Amino acid sequence: MTLKQFFQANPEAAVAFSGGADSAARYARRVRAYCARSPFQPAFEWEDARRLAGELGVGLRAVELDVLALPEVAANPPERCYHCKRAVFSAISQAAR
Repeated sequence: MTLKQFFQANPEAAVAFSGGADSAARYARRVRAYCARSPFQPAFEWEDARRLAGELGVGLRAVELDVLALPEVAANPPERCYHCKRAVFSAISQAAR
């Protein structure tokens, strides 16, 4: 299955700016981009997301998130990145619904 065929079968897409934004914007009928905003994301990432969303002609929504409020992240264990990413993508998934 090609990306074009995938988006023909699944015409709506929520895109986290970690990748796939250009393909989704090209083939999906309705796309909205999401960017997590937290104390860990520098301001330039938000500006890059705004610029890219504008270039692709897709809407952008900020998902505000305080990952340090999560005990499994704040405790700074070796798997903290897993817990952080899980929280980010869960929040984006919920916002997209």
